[in-house]
Amino acid sequence: MRIKLGGLTPCRSPIRFRNAVRDDYKGDMPPPLRLVVADDHAVLRQGLVGMLSEAANVQVLGQAGNWSSLRDLIEKHHPDVAVSDLSMPGTGIVELMDWLRSTSRTTRVLTLTMHEDPVNARRTLAAGVHGYCLKSRSFEELLAAVNAVAAGRQVIDEIVAAKLSADRPDGLLTPRELDVLRLLVAGKSSKQIALDLGLSVKTIDNQRTSIMQKLDCHSATELVRYALEHPLEFRL
Repeated sequence: MRIKLGGLTPCRSPIRFRNAVRDDYKGDMPPPLRLVVADDHAVLRQGLVGMLSEAANVQVLGQAGNWSSLRDLIEKHHPDVAVSDLSMPGTGIVELMDWLRSTSRTTRVLTLTMHEDPVNARRTLAAGVHGYCLKSRSFEELLAAVNAVAAGRQVIDEIVAAKLSADRPDGLLTPRELDVLRLLVAGKSSKQIALDLGLSVKTIDNQRTSIMQKLDCHSATELVRYALEHPLEFRL
């Protein structure tokens, strides 16, 4: 389920957290939400950690100023959510998400960034992040996004979601490519799609290659998964 941040709906389902409770945990309270925070701007990072530490039912396990340190924190603490900037020294969000998948980590990632441009947002969402939040949001909105991501939902800032919608399809996929993508998602082969659209199989294969390049997907399976994870963006 995708939630647009800016008119964020409250979480309707219980949030489940894992192990480790902090020293002030009370038996009649749910275990705290375990977080790590990453940003290469120390003042911003420390301020955010301070505010999150004061929030009810939140435990901040550590903070990092680059991608390598964030990965070390996740490996050490297995947090429920990592709240991370996008522009930090080191590798990047794509490599972090690849590592999380390859190691079967259950940590969910909420990016906190100043970047509103749809190209950057699309690349980040395609990497598999669970939330995309702008730094211009209030702390209350950020906390709501953290809780929604922890509950298993995808959060996309409303400003970014609007730009993603406006950027489609002319700036990304052509109308014909959207038709091909929808048929691929429906499970049809290139031959079946060619028959449906009255085109050659070679043309369909070329369009599928173009779609994959534009969406930065490296296989048909990855392409279909990405489309299914973003049904509103592709009007599925």
